[in-house]
Amino acid sequence: LGTPKGVVDTREWVENTGSRQGGFFKEIYPARTINDPSPVSIEPTIHKLYHDELERTQYAAFVACIPHGRTWGCCGIAITPDDRVLTDVSREFGKYGGVFGEELSVFRRLSLSRVQKLEGRVALLASAGSSNYHHWLYDALPKIHLLKKAGLFEGIDSFIIDHKDLPFQLESLKALNVDLRKIIKPENAWNFHIQADE
Repeated sequence: LGTPKGVVDTREWVENTGSRQGGFFKEIYPARTINDPSPVSIEPTIHKLYHDELERTQYAAFVACIPHGRTWGCCGIAITPDDRVLTDVSREFGKYGGVFGEELSVFRRLSLSRVQKLEGRVALLASAGSSNYHHWLYDALPKIHLLKKAGLFEGIDSFIIDHKDLPFQLESLKALNVDLRKIIKPENAWNFHIQADE
């Protein structure tokens, strides 16, 4: 009943709670600072939007196992079994850079729909804007790469991926050897609520 009870960072949750339940956190690429050169422009100055992004932090890329974790909505809001949203992997659109933490729409609901339980290991690959070519390439598909780098791809029983059967989506999933029969699509954003063994 109700909404999640708060937010937590994925690594923090696994180290403090999840590891006792069989969860794990595997960093694939460490965090790093990126320094890009200024873009070439016919204008005398660079727009603030670009200027502010020339030096930025690329956060660590990782795979985590959340025993009895849940997901809600089409954007892949990840929720721990003790009812905390994993704030570093849960994002929605709504402002520049995305909406995170307690600003997520899951916290504005009176209650969530009944949870559907799935057996096995389910990979949460859903992300905001996955019908957009850019976000599909930069937000959704890299998660498949991380699963493969972690050695977990072959052991996945189901994939939760928000897609609309667009040609570029189906072609890229096929090229990455994702079995389309294993895909679960969160078609009803307000009623999609899944809990898996892992």
